[in-house]
Amino acid sequence: NSTQLTIIWMPSINSTTTAPVTSWTVLYSCYSPWNPSSCPSGSNTSISPASFSYPFTGLRKGSNYTFVVFGVNSGGGGDVSLPATNQTLVDPPTLVVGLDAAVMTTTSVLLTWSPPSDNGGQNISYY
Repeated sequence: NSTQLTIIWMPSINSTTTAPVTSWTVLYSCYSPWNPSSCPSGSNTSISPASFSYPFTGLRKGSNYTFVVFGVNSGGGGDVSLPATNQTLVDPPTLVVGLDAAVMTTTSVLLTWSPPSDNGGQNISYY
C-alpha cells in the first residue's frame, strides 16, 4: 500500500560461520522525488533470528526505499545483502476545494477552485 512495504529474505546457504544467527538487522534509506527532505534514512531494525520477513509501516507515499539485511551473531555483524529497492504507492488526491462556475458568455464558463488538501503523495500533474 502507500505507506507500507514488507521485505522478505532468505539466509545464506554458503555461510562459513559456526555461531548461529542471533538476530537480523535491516537498514534502509529513503528518497522522495517530490520532497527529498521528508524521507528518513539510516534507520535500522533488529529482528528475531526465526523471522525472514519484516513489514515496514509509516513510510512516505510515493517514495523510493532501499533495504539491506545482515545477520548478527556472537562474532558481530555479517556480510550485508545486495540492496533491494522498491517504491511505495501514491493515493489519488482528495477533492478540490471551493469549485465555482461563473458564466462568461452564452457558450463558456469560468471554473475556479483551490487545490485539494491532500495530493496523495505526489505532485498533481493536471486537473
